[in-house]
Amino acid sequence: LDLRKKNGYSVDEPIIAKDLISKLNINCIFQAIYTKDPDNTLSLTTDNISGMAVKTGPFLFMSVNSAQTLGRQYFTIVHEIYHLLYQKNFSKSICPINYSEKDPDEVDANHFASYTLMPPYQIAENVSKYNDIDADVIIELSQKYNVSFKAVCYHLHDLKLISKKNYENFVS
Repeated sequence: LDLRKKNGYSVDEPIIAKDLISKLNINCIFQAIYTKDPDNTLSLTTDNISGMAVKTGPFLFMSVNSAQTLGRQYFTIVHEIYHLLYQKNFSKSICPINYSEKDPDEVDANHFASYTLMPPYQIAENVSKYNDIDADVIIELSQKYNVSFKAVCYHLHDLKLISKKNYENFVS
C-alpha cells in the first residue's frame, strides 16, 4: 500500500500501471517477446516470458511482453516494479510466466503485485456483497482492478476467499 500512497492512489481506486511507470521514471518497452522453436525458427509463442527488468545505478529499465493480455501486462509491470525498487541486491531478472515457487524473489514480486493492484480490504469488501463467488464476480473484479482472471483467482485463494478446489476449477 506504500506504493499506492506515494504515487497518489487511494486504496479503493485501480492503479493505471502505465501511468505508474511514468511517475516512477522507469524506462519501459512494450514489445512481443518471442521464443524460438526447437528447429531454431522464430515462433509466435509468447507465453514463456512475461517481462524483464534491469537496474544499473540510478537507471531503471523494464520490458513487458505486449503479446500478453492487458491484465497480464499490468500485473507484470507491478511485479517488475517490485524487483526494481524493493528487492535487495537486484540487478536484472527475466520473469517467466510459470515461475518457480521455490524462488523467493519471484514469490515476493507476485505477492507485491497482487496486494498492490488488489488491496485485500477492498477485495474482501467487494466480494462480501455476493452470496457466492462465481466466474461473473471474478470477471467483474478482473475488469475493476485491470488484472487477469487468473490473477484474481490466485489472489482470492491466497486471501482464503475461495477454496483450493474452486481456484483449480476456475483456472482450469
